[in-house]
Amino acid sequence: MAINKYFKNVEEARDYIRQSAQAINPSKVVLKKNVLNILVGNKNDYDLLTQGLVGMKNVKWIGILLEEVA
Repeated sequence: MAINKYFKNVEEARDYIRQSAQAINPSKVVLKKNVLNILVGNKNDYDLLTQGLVGMKNVKWIGILLEEVA
């Protein structure tokens, strides 16, 4: 099920990424495989989350996917 948070800016998106990362990887172990995929239901959230990932450290294991609505 896709999320629809309707983030207002990149900082809100980064906070969501940090919270999700903390829940999955609390000890901040360096992970090399894609462990977490965040499925997003709207284009605005997808854009802000992908922009939020840029420049963050130890988030290569997080993927952002846009749900295709048929």
